[in-house]
Amino acid sequence: MKDVAESTADDDNVKLLTAAGTSDVDNRSQVAALDKMTQEGAKGILITPADSKAIVPAIEKARKAGVTVIALDTPTQPRSAVNALYATDNQQAGRLIGRYAKAKAAELHLKPKIAMLDLSPGITSGELRHQGFLEGFGISNGDPQIAGSVDTLGETARAEDGMRRLLKSDPGINEKEKEKN
Repeated sequence: MKDVAESTADDDNVKLLTAAGTSDVDNRSQVAALDKMTQEGAKGILITPADSKAIVPAIEKARKAGVTVIALDTPTQPRSAVNALYATDNQQAGRLIGRYAKAKAAELHLKPKIAMLDLSPGITSGELRHQGFLEGFGISNGDPQIAGSVDTLGETARAEDGMRRLLKSDPGINEKEKEKN
């Protein structure tokens, strides 16, 4: 998104300001960026909230200063904190992934062992995706089919390290154990 915005901003005589946090859960950097952009005269801000609740006071401050704030991908809590939301229905996406995984396991007659790579507690999009997966698969947190879970903070390296730990703690995650009929 950033590349396209940067390459087309001049086409419409738009001054583009961008900012990024240190990770998908870096609320502090988002608060600072909202404040800085508001002070620099931004008319509109697109944000993917790192923390759906904690970012709300900074969004309210920007909106009171006349800035239009639109959330992308992740809803704020409350949703009314922003002018608009453009997002994936993460819970439904999780449900669809869970249904697919369950159907594929049944088709292959596999006894599932699930390794969960989650975003981080308190991050709405990740929690919705996690809960949706469980619903779609037809299980709850704590189900014995879940071999374990790790929080990745949306970082590839953390996800890889977490998966290595999960595989080490339960090597059967990666085995094709057939159901006994």
